[in-house]
Amino acid sequence: MVWGKDGLIRREVDKNDSRATRVFITPAGRAAFEKLWPSMAESYGRMFQGIGETEQQAFIATLQTILGNIRQHDF
Repeated sequence: MVWGKDGLIRREVDKNDSRATRVFITPAGRAAFEKLWPSMAESYGRMFQGIGETEQQAFIATLQTILGNIRQHDF
């Protein structure tokens, strides 16, 4: 699924800063989200079953740090 090409989002150049692009979900995107979210939430719940909130937050923070590192470096 390619969000932009599938019409699920639309992009607009920021009126105040032409370097920035604003991204908006379309009605089709909202419908897709509402259709997919229940199974995504269920899977998320199963993945984190037995893991406390603090551990979940630490894990997600670690993944975000890794993603930031990937974006900064050429691998």
